Amino acid sequence: MIIDTHCHLNDEKLLPMADEIVNGFSSHGIESAICVGYDMPSSEVAVQLADKHDNLYAAIGIHPHDATTADYDKYERLASLSSSKKVVAIGEIGLDYHYDLSPRAIQKGAFREQIELADTLGLPIVLHVREAYEDAKQILFESRRYLNNGLLLHCYSGSSEFVKIFGSLDAYFAFGGAITFNNAKHNLEAMKAVPLDRLLSILRQ
Repeated sequence: MIIDTHCHLNDEKLLPMADEIVNGFSSHGIESAICVGYDMPSSEVAVQLADKHDNLYAAIGIHPHDATTADYDKYERLASLSSSKKVVAIGEIGLDYHYDLSPRAIQKGAFREQIELADTLGLPIVLHVREAYEDAKQILFESRRYLNNGLLLHCYSGSSEFVKIFGSLDAYFAFGGAITFNNAKHNLEAMKAVPLDRLLSILRQ
């Protein structure tokens, strides 16, 4: 049995089928899963789904794409949602310079604030980082005193050198479907650099 550490049953395309999908976990060898929020509405739904199903948990947070929506009231609501025993992380949070849907300075601010929020709540963080590893590294090391509950780099696309750097922060790593691409040499080299006890997910046939 496996645990899916990152799914989006809160996506509008999957939500109508969410109950059916969760009820079918065991037939596909899945023990449980974590439904991950990426803005306030999806975080709310993630918690609702998790509270409904014994084998589903939730992560809540504001994705860098939506960093412009982050404010004190949103953080207060995230803190309130975290009172559910089914909430296991703050995420996905981080930096995304590929699309730049929020200004980079605002992304950085929301990232720092949610790192501190996670520490206050005693929760680990789930990171989305795309084409922003140098700035993510700087923020994480500047915020190191708040990294007391665990750190996961979701869908990791950085280099093997950054694996070593983030590894010094006791980070965990997960790799997505990109490792199956024909041009995935970079991703595979990074995966090889991750200690097995820090590798959360491996695609399998």
